[in-house]
Amino acid sequence: MLAQRFRLVDARMTRDAPAAPYRYLALYEVADGALERADAALFDLARRERAEALAAGRTPKLVMSPAMDPDLQTWWFESVTDVVESQHLR
Repeated sequence: MLAQRFRLVDARMTRDAPAAPYRYLALYEVADGALERADAALFDLARRERAEALAAGRTPKLVMSPAMDPDLQTWWFESVTDVVESQHLR
């Protein structure tokens, strides 16, 4: 599984678009057929392992900033096209 974190920048494709509800995004690239295992592992790190670590007085494996919304939300997407490089924006 690959992961990458992003921070929101102050630019919008649509000028009158509403403000984004979050400033940070984490993307995880999961191999075909490994979604259930990846989902279970992330849930385990975010909930069970974190609770155990904090109770034992140690740092959790998945460190979460206090600025993060404690109501974690996750969505899984699957690709519907191959990656396409823009011929117009270089």
